[in-house]
Amino acid sequence: MQRLISDDLSDRGELPEALECIAGRLDRAGIPRESVTLTLDETSDALTHALALDGSGLGWIAALPWDHAPPELRQRPLAQLVHVGPAQPGVRAVAARCLVHGTERLCVLQHSAIDFAEQLRSVTGALAKALRCLERLESELAEPQQQLPPAERVHQRAREALAHDHLPELLHYELTARDDRWNFRFQHDPDALARLCEECLGRTVLITNRDDWSAAEVVEAYGQQYDEWVSKGLKEATGRGGARSITGLIAS
Repeated sequence: MQRLISDDLSDRGELPEALECIAGRLDRAGIPRESVTLTLDETSDALTHALALDGSGLGWIAALPWDHAPPELRQRPLAQLVHVGPAQPGVRAVAARCLVHGTERLCVLQHSAIDFAEQLRSVTGALAKALRCLERLESELAEPQQQLPPAERVHQRAREALAHDHLPELLHYELTARDDRWNFRFQHDPDALARLCEECLGRTVLITNRDDWSAAEVVEAYGQQYDEWVSKGLKEATGRGGARSITGLIAS
């Protein structure tokens, strides 16, 4: 599968300018806009950029911010996802039409076993580090002190320990005053870790205007987004068999 990659543009506010440049070069080269598909990473302004992409006449695939993704799709049981195939080992996916930002779109939930393992390692590493920090904080507060530190300072240290994305879900602490001392207690929630593994880690929700593509096609195109810029579906004027690279037109 071939595709055109536009990576890391949207969060820097460069997407409209980039789209204009891409579309102009395609037009000058006589390449139909609809024959090219852009893939983009997650953007914090997904709605604005979806509208810009729709207006460009290009095909596109983008990752949705997790809190923008339809809950009914992102929480699908893993058993309902189908293996994509040998081109994407360890990846499962399912496609569904969902309402996103007020418009029905083709969405694809993908689960990568490799991403799951890497994210789980990151979470458990951050969890271990946070537990050590909270343990040290509890020990310090348990020692006799001439003057109690302000409560906000204690909360600030606890918040810093829980700064990783998922830690506030996994660790909980309580600060109370007792006998002129701070009583600091914390605990982890193993059920929350289980839910995180089951419903979040390794998962990505993709959105596309390629309504006729299968889940496997969408996942394969998105999965190759870090390669060189190349075109998808560009056909030689003489037939469907050959694809014409536009790397020189777009990436230069």
